[in-house]
Amino acid sequence: MTHLISLPPRAEPSPDPIPPRRIHPTKRPLAGAANDFLSDCIARSLSPRTIEQYEWSLRSFSITLTDPAVSGPARTDPVLADLTPTAARAWSVGLGAKRGPSGVRSAVRALKVFSAWLPREGYMSVDPLAAVRLPNAPEPLIMPLSAGQVAALMRGGSPLLRVAVSVLVDTGLRASELCGLAVEDVRESFLRVVGKGDRERLVPYGDAAAAEITRYVKRVRPAIHHPDERLLLVRSGAPLTPHHLAELMRAAGRRADVRGVRVSPHTLRHTFAIEFLRNGGGELALQKVLGHRSLDMVKIYARLTEVDLANIHVAASPLDHWRRGGAHARTTPVRSSRRSSGDRRDWCA
Repeated sequence: MTHLISLPPRAEPSPDPIPPRRIHPTKRPLAGAANDFLSDCIARSLSPRTIEQYEWSLRSFSITLTDPAVSGPARTDPVLADLTPTAARAWSVGLGAKRGPSGVRSAVRALKVFSAWLPREGYMSVDPLAAVRLPNAPEPLIMPLSAGQVAALMRGGSPLLRVAVSVLVDTGLRASELCGLAVEDVRESFLRVVGKGDRERLVPYGDAAAAEITRYVKRVRPAIHHPDERLLLVRSGAPLTPHHLAELMRAAGRRADVRGVRVSPHTLRHTFAIEFLRNGGGELALQKVLGHRSLDMVKIYARLTEVDLANIHVAASPLDHWRRGGAHARTTPVRSSRRSSGDRRDWCA
């Protein structure tokens, strides 16, 4: 009989394989678990900078475990059992000689994220570093740019820098987010921004920034042939990069003789956040615009604006307002302005 499907010859039964020797979970190599953790971070689309911080911290901690002066007998193959509060604290103390308080806190936080990941993935039954507290670090001193300093940067810079500064100070975008904007991301009243972890958000911008964008596109930028082209280009036609943008800002700051504050794209992000709160924007709205997952950083901005409370109270004090003749409350509802439909700008040639 001819078979339509040829089957492979039947294999002889093999003897029972020797079961692999079971390894206690805490005896698993630390490097293997760390690599699995980093792969999971990549799969979850965490930002490259976050993954880089995690990788650096894990490598630094592992190197410390091989130092006899820190961990006792030298080890060439650290295991999960070596991930102890004592070892983590000794590593943290050693980092203090190389990094500032904020850097040490970030490194310890990264190690604790890995430690908390282990029980979730079944590597260990409990979080081995749950008892380790983050070291204290002073809150960052945030010095924003003044309106005059921003104007000086825009006057003394190229058309490319002018539009970049106007968008950054009006939206609070990160440098990477600004440089990543495509032409089609510029809508009538907001920008479509891809932030950390490839999370998308819509960021509104005002009339002044819109005018700068339109002027740049129509007078300076080469003709647009496809909507997915980058919005901001250098003279050679290549997309603007965060590094190049920082260099342009530093040079403009020197020309404008800006002193007492760091001139950088991130300083403009701080400037936007502080002015946004001073002008009546709420903390939750600021968190959404900036793309923060928590209110921690927003609360720092809010504390910086508390110095304005006295001035705000002068204008908003109920008793003083009544004494000035405002005894009758407004009875007509206040109408909000109509928002644009958000259609994208059409600049394609």
